Amino acid sequence: MRGIAATPEEAAHLSGRRAKARGVRFGRPPKLTVHQRQEAFQRLANGETQADIARSYAVHPATIGRTLGTVGSPFDGASVAAALQASPPDGER
Repeated sequence: MRGIAATPEEAAHLSGRRAKARGVRFGRPPKLTVHQRQEAFQRLANGETQADIARSYAVHPATIGRTLGTVGSPFDGASVAAALQASPPDGER
């Protein structure tokens, strides 16, 4: 019969599938909001260090690195590198 599990493992699996179908998000909530991530990306593109950005948001510098270096995100490493190359250093504008 559909929806009745024979074992606790099957029950957990079915429960997880039902939750996903409802759109429930799994995992730990992000440390930074979407706005903060966009702001951090811009600050990094402007030459600010990850450590300084992290300090201002009270997170570890690795959090900034992971957030801005996630593959497939609008903040991936390639985008940061392109932004840094596109903007000349402060003294050369």
